[in-house]
Amino acid sequence: MARTQPEVTTSAGDRPRPRHLPVAFTAVELADRLWAPRQRVVRERTVPFLYGQMEKIGTIEALDVTKPPGPLAFPYRKNNTSTSVMYWDSDIAKWIETASYTLATCPDAALEALIDDVVARIAKAQEPDGYFNSFFQRREPAKKWTNLRDWHELYCLGHMIEAAVAHTQATGKTNLLDLVCRQVDLVARLFGPGEGQRRGYCGHEEIELALVKLYRLTGERRYLELARYFIDERGRQPHYFDIEARARGADPADYWYSTYHYNQSHVPVREQDRVVGHAVRAMYLYCAMADLAAETGDSGLLAGCLPAAVGRSQRQAPLRHRRARPQRAQRGLHHRLRSAQRDRIRRDLRLGWPGVLGAPHGAARERRPLWRCHGTGALQQRAERPVARR
Repeated sequence: MARTQPEVTTSAGDRPRPRHLPVAFTAVELADRLWAPRQRVVRERTVPFLYGQMEKIGTIEALDVTKPPGPLAFPYRKNNTSTSVMYWDSDIAKWIETASYTLATCPDAALEALIDDVVARIAKAQEPDGYFNSFFQRREPAKKWTNLRDWHELYCLGHMIEAAVAHTQATGKTNLLDLVCRQVDLVARLFGPGEGQRRGYCGHEEIELALVKLYRLTGERRYLELARYFIDERGRQPHYFDIEARARGADPADYWYSTYHYNQSHVPVREQDRVVGHAVRAMYLYCAMADLAAETGDSGLLAGCLPAAVGRSQRQAPLRHRRARPQRAQRGLHHRLRSAQRDRIRRDLRLGWPGVLGAPHGAARERRPLWRCHGTGALQQRAERPVARR
């Protein structure tokens, strides 16, 4: 759903046009037979289960960065020397965001107190300059910001931004928002086109769309400009991932995936005209591009890769055919598939399975007709049909 708002300020040469924004989740109540029961399951079962799992594997305990690190819960992968423990902060952020969504419609004092406890732990761990990442603070403090290509520091921050925005919208509290803004201000000082700044960006897109959300909540234009920088810097030469690899003593040619198509940084985004690489990263990027275009009127962001992601016409949709891996669409948009695998992909996409990840996420964005495609349509059809009882 989207609503039309006053005309947005545009770039030179662009015509003013209406600004489209998604309806706030705090203004929506689901009472149907498809989504309402699923929302209840998330509230009653999923949220407490996820918190229990984070306690079980040590995600919550890891927030205490003053404790010496114990044995690594999950080993390093051989291909890119990363471990899923590096991404634990994003799991916490996703849990806070999910829990905040439930609080908007069903207030729960105990759950709100639990979120506040987690936020207090983050506040205690945050460094004076605003930096927070439990893995690097606790295990690898000398390696902060040394591998944006693989290690997801900005990705984790992006999810924490989304969590803070949702938490503030749902509860009116700013305790997490204040912490997040401090770290974003640190990132804005470190990265950018200015003298003495690093021209870096994250290998896993996420922070870009999160910054637009932060701008919409706070009205601070610098957050929108930081999102614009991350999008426009992606893929420019000399390539930042080559620069940082050499700086840490690695050979850029030893990149475990061998090509920057994987993270959509093979060329600048405005020059990309086909969908490539990791599916989730791509969808985060396209959503951020659409959001930024909606806020700035930058039609150039809508001219290339974004239409290619969903098809320039009703008959052309690259995501619908050979750009996903069967049963693992969240891992990548891969090729070299057998005929039977391609048939399975087409069937799954018609049913809306991988579309759950991307198409609905983009459906509320600018130029909505472009996104009115396969996964979203299938979900809409399911929602309109009576739910069969077994």
